[in-house]
Amino acid sequence: MLAAALLTIGMAALVAVTLSDLKRQIVPDQLVMLVAVSGLALRLWLAPSFAWLSLLVAALMLIALGRLAYHEWIGGGDAKLIAAVTLLVPADQVPALLLYVAFAGGAASVVYFVARFLRPGTWAIEAVSASPSPAAAQAVGRPAWMRRALLLAAGPMPYSLAVLGGIGSRFAIEAIQCSCATFYLS
Repeated sequence: MLAAALLTIGMAALVAVTLSDLKRQIVPDQLVMLVAVSGLALRLWLAPSFAWLSLLVAALMLIALGRLAYHEWIGGGDAKLIAAVTLLVPADQVPALLLYVAFAGGAASVVYFVARFLRPGTWAIEAVSASPSPAAAQAVGRPAWMRRALLLAAGPMPYSLAVLGGIGSRFAIEAIQCSCATFYLS
């Protein structure tokens, strides 16, 4: 029961990070820390003798991704978030998790590409992007939800969405496999 609660806390914090990243393009450090702490607590609860390995993998991820962030190949918040999320899974499953995140990132990139280049009313996005004031956005004459979606498509893709999609799909596939195994064993 405690493991499920810790995983739920970590995933809820990840959803909150993603919402913040979508809304303000900010990855809050406090929420990333909550993901990391809940992941570490989960590792300590499920396999205390291997928690050090999970910490080592997360630290190596932070160092490697930190170098990429230093060269501005990825965002610093994304580097911290990916390292924190690795604590939610056992250390031996981190490579698979990174593949899930990469595939989710690719899918999100395709959606962003389509939203950015194949959308109707390109002039409206350019007008809003050129002067992002609320008055300029209102002048475009689009509903608020549409203006927000178009502005998001004009900006950089929030990679926390890919992180959430990657770990969410990994847990969904694991749940399906468990339920199938339970069904065939009974």
